[in-house]
Amino acid sequence: MVKCSKCGAEHQPQSVYCDNCGIPVYETKGTERLGLRKMSVRMMTGLLVGAALFGVGIVLGLLGNQLSQSNLMWSGIVFIIIGIIALLYSILILSES
Repeated sequence: MVKCSKCGAEHQPQSVYCDNCGIPVYETKGTERLGLRKMSVRMMTGLLVGAALFGVGIVLGLLGNQLSQSNLMWSGIVFIIIGIIALLYSILILSES
């Protein structure tokens, strides 16, 4: 059993929240505290970066199409692909950790 850092209540090691007070439960690994908040920040950062790259790709693709410049269109496609990869990484990989 593990004790809650706030109220001292005991809970199962796999618990996500304290059954008594409801705060998130953290696992300690060495001196670093890992928890839901840290994972959420990393996931949100990945989502924002992915969405920004995707948006830049759309703008470059549309601009290249309108100006008939294939270099801009291909740059836009590359940004869109990288943005999709970043979004998928954030959703699939970071949500599992």
